[in-house]
Amino acid sequence: MAVAVQPISAVDHSEPPPRKRLRTEVACSPKVQPEPRLFAPFRALGLVTNHVPFALQTRTHKGATEGPRTHIVTCLGKSWAMWEGGKMGLLFVGPDAPEQITSVVIDGKDVWVSSGSHVIKYIRGKEVRRLANPLSTPIASMLVFGSQLLSLTQDGTRMFIWGLEDGGRLIDAFRTSSVATSVAFSPTNDFLATAHVDSVGVYLWANRAQYSEVALQSVPDDEKVIDVALPSMQGTAEDEALDALSSLALTGQEKSSDFFLAPPEFDGDLVTLSLLPRSRWQTLLNFEVIQQRNKPKEPPKEPEKAPFFLPTLPGVEPRFAIEQNESEKTKKQTKRLQKASASSDSTFYKMLAAEDPHGDYEEFFTYAKSLSPAAIDLELRSLVTLDALRTFLTALNRRLRSHRDFEAVQSFQNVFLRMHGDVLTANPELQEELEMLQDAQRKESEKLNVELRQGYVVMYYCILLPPFAYILLKEARESHPDQVPTSSVPNELWLDIFKHATFVPGALDCDDGHAIACFTRDKDGICLANRHREAMDIALALCIVCKRWNMLATEFVFAYIRVKDGEQAIRLADALRHYATTYPYAPQPGRHVIRLELALEGAHAWTRLHSWALIKILKSCPRLSVFSTAFCSPDVYLWDMSTFPDAICHGLKGSKLRRFESGYIPSFVRKLAPTLEDSLEVLWLRPSDRRLTKKRVQTSSLAFPRLHMLILSEAAENCFAEVAMPSLQTCILEDPIQDSDKAPQCLLARYGEQLRYLVTSSTLQVSYVLENCPRIAHWTIPCAAVGMLRVSEAYSSIISLTLIEESSLRTCMLPMALRSLHSILSEDKSFVSLRLIRFQLPLRSSFTSFVRTYNEHWEYSCIRHGGLLLHLCDRRKISVQASFGVAQQSADCWAPFTEQVLPAATTGVLAGAYGLVKGSTQIGPLITSAALNGGVAGATFFSFREYIASPVLLHALANTEYSRRIRELQASRRAGGRSGEKLTWWDMRMNKVPDTAISGAFTGAILNAWKRGPAGIVPGVTTAGLACTLIQLAYNELDIARIKYVSRTLQETRKQQDAEAALPMSQPVPLPSAPIEPRKSFIERMLVTMGFHQVTDEEFLEKLKFKRDYALRRIEELEQERAQEKEKIASETVDSQTSVKSQD
Repeated sequence: MAVAVQPISAVDHSEPPPRKRLRTEVACSPKVQPEPRLFAPFRALGLVTNHVPFALQTRTHKGATEGPRTHIVTCLGKSWAMWEGGKMGLLFVGPDAPEQITSVVIDGKDVWVSSGSHVIKYIRGKEVRRLANPLSTPIASMLVFGSQLLSLTQDGTRMFIWGLEDGGRLIDAFRTSSVATSVAFSPTNDFLATAHVDSVGVYLWANRAQYSEVALQSVPDDEKVIDVALPSMQGTAEDEALDALSSLALTGQEKSSDFFLAPPEFDGDLVTLSLLPRSRWQTLLNFEVIQQRNKPKEPPKEPEKAPFFLPTLPGVEPRFAIEQNESEKTKKQTKRLQKASASSDSTFYKMLAAEDPHGDYEEFFTYAKSLSPAAIDLELRSLVTLDALRTFLTALNRRLRSHRDFEAVQSFQNVFLRMHGDVLTANPELQEELEMLQDAQRKESEKLNVELRQGYVVMYYCILLPPFAYILLKEARESHPDQVPTSSVPNELWLDIFKHATFVPGALDCDDGHAIACFTRDKDGICLANRHREAMDIALALCIVCKRWNMLATEFVFAYIRVKDGEQAIRLADALRHYATTYPYAPQPGRHVIRLELALEGAHAWTRLHSWALIKILKSCPRLSVFSTAFCSPDVYLWDMSTFPDAICHGLKGSKLRRFESGYIPSFVRKLAPTLEDSLEVLWLRPSDRRLTKKRVQTSSLAFPRLHMLILSEAAENCFAEVAMPSLQTCILEDPIQDSDKAPQCLLARYGEQLRYLVTSSTLQVSYVLENCPRIAHWTIPCAAVGMLRVSEAYSSIISLTLIEESSLRTCMLPMALRSLHSILSEDKSFVSLRLIRFQLPLRSSFTSFVRTYNEHWEYSCIRHGGLLLHLCDRRKISVQASFGVAQQSADCWAPFTEQVLPAATTGVLAGAYGLVKGSTQIGPLITSAALNGGVAGATFFSFREYIASPVLLHALANTEYSRRIRELQASRRAGGRSGEKLTWWDMRMNKVPDTAISGAFTGAILNAWKRGPAGIVPGVTTAGLACTLIQLAYNELDIARIKYVSRTLQETRKQQDAEAALPMSQPVPLPSAPIEPRKSFIERMLVTMGFHQVTDEEFLEKLKFKRDYALRRIEELEQERAQEKEKIASETVDSQTSVKSQD
């Protein structure tokens, strides 16, 4: 059999171009045959010798930009595949059927395949439904019509019909006396046409479901298939045929009585609809628009007038005027009076007024739903009195509260309010009915929205079923055929489904490389714990849909538990114990607990009852991997210290705990350590604020064979120097809190050779590292310790070097670190394997950064030595990274009182300048009082900001970007400044702006209220809050400008270094030989701007010499002039004497 597929419109009637024949193409017969008129040979797809089922479908996809596409499904043996009809490309190959495929049908995106006695439905190549023939007879062909599926057995006499929307129930089965060879449905699914053996006619079967309501029932498997006679010709006796057709049952001649009919009244709060077509209500809502469109485009023509002698009546149609008697005139006048009084005698209004005001108006709405949209519109317009309007509003209110005919009530309400809205709002008598209707509308709408939203959530997340879920559903249905499918689904399957839909991978995996973070972060810097919380919220929302799904939330709710007090521990223990009683088939919630954190607050009265509750919790968590007591307050162990560690040791006995976090208390650690020796991998001992005894704790007998990461303070180093830790590779030494010189030396001397990652926080620890740690690959040191490094081959194993600048230091150590590191790296034999240098620099954002005693040339030194270091790193192929925002190392409790110096000095200077301008005679007292007032205001401001505003904001904005940034800075402070992160310009601009605004408003309110009373609170809040905010923003902007200037200068220096790098490598790089000019003070710069300048002694001496030489030259000139004048006078005297003598 050869099969060819091509739309008629695409066939070219001219001679087709020569095409390359397929391998399966049938060769044409040499005999020339006449070409048909309508069809021409186009392409042969294949040649088969046996029956091969295939199916063809042409449909337009939703949102497609092209025309309709043709899909072809071909079957061979147990396999089937789908092809694209246009290019004949293979789309996909479906899974093999259990037996040989005998027929196939395409219905939209569904593919129905008959295999043996089963009908299998596939969607996108996946099996989703299977229907079984109750007689186990092989199926020859199938048809899908609407929501039913018809199958014909191979013997051609039995037909089975399944209801697809009813879970695949068999709703009809019958047998004909003759073998059917072909079956087909009409396009509207109202007739079934069959052709039979030994018959030349086509038999039509009427589909009763198209003409009347038919209660479809399930056909039991054990019921025999009934025999049905073939349709016959009845001639003109159509009435008898219709009567016989109406009496024919789907499953037999007898009417069934065991089917279920829905009662008219519904129990509960189920919202129902009117079951009428949607077009009826759409027509009612847009009836005015429809009337406007139905108006003729041109006005109707006036008909020809009747002869003048025949009286006519005015109107569109000509009517002759007939004289009326007195009785008819009286009737018309009565009708006019009735219309004037606005009384209505319509059935609509009569039924509305006859209903009980406290009922559900069932008869009235039944009648209203039977009216046409035009009639409803007319009846609503006829309600013109206030009583009629009030009655109809009551009817709408009562019908809404009865949860019936929801869309019908919405349509009536919409049209009614549009018609009479102005009347309703203008009459306060109807205000109460309108408020009641509004309340009912709001409640019903919210209820319906919640139900729709819950249904959408269930539908959306159930679409995400994993592939194996269908197999488990099938097995559950086969094992529990008498139960509802939802209740028969195993609990493990539901957990897998919702884990697949909402679980965030890695949300509960602790990153051992980060000592502070409880959970890891993704590439965008978002804490995965927050994403885990979002997934948990989704699961909780799903649990609201069905109470049976409460067990689904166990994996998300109990994965991370935090206990804040002993009473909460008791409640949690009871919940874990009673959960198995409430949900017997659900797994224990303790199996999902991964992290348990005890964050006990205050001087807690921990009793033995609390200890027993803690033991029960720990025993209920067999998969616990992280246990933390590190965030308890310092004085939490003051009450009943003996039972608390014993309870933890007893609860963790036999557990597989891999990470333990705690504040370092020697006795507590000594009791707990033997319990965790075999499983512990990460140990973090935070510095404790309690006063520790100097008594040495014996730990020589302890051993942690699997411990690979140790984070501890220097106080605990003395304890762990003797512990056996053969797998230790990472060691983080936090800030020291005691003067212990030998403790880190002992620890590093014993385990220095096996360490690969090391963090040191003091220069003393660096000296021990140089002596005992030859295999370090990643090393973090403070900038102050770089000067202790020396040129040596001992650093050949270091791959990355991280430098931290401590912001608590009075001077900036970065220039010295850059200079020392440049001198060390200049020697090729030092740091041979170094590939990365990372700088973690603090964000100096406090007021004290203005008055710190920095080196005068520290910025220039950073630029100079940084440029040289970058050039050297480029030559040695070493990457350089820098990050700002490392938290402040420690908090200064006296900071609010030391930072008040700046506002006190500022206000004193401004007051003195003001006094000078005004010419005051008491400048000293004015400056003193202003400085005192500024100091009081500054102390109030900074104290409130540091101790009240910032902690409250951090607690209130716990899930915002502000809190995330502040917590990261605090975490890096506790980690010794190891978690530096790049900050954006916006982060730097908004640094402490909310804290400053709140603190300024509070300070202004307090001080202004103290001076002016309660009336000064609002002006003080507004003025002080705005002023402080602007000052903080200006200060942040100055800091940003300084950083940009340094960055721009570094870039210019880098360009200069790149130009110098173009010289041959044999020539030494010329260093700048110009002397460094000291930075001029502010007064000097102001004098220079005004034209004054300062000269050195040499310059002044040169000026004096110049003046002396000038004076000497001037004296010599004057002497010469004087001598000349004397000679001139003498000569004149001689001449005068000579002339006198001559006269005599």
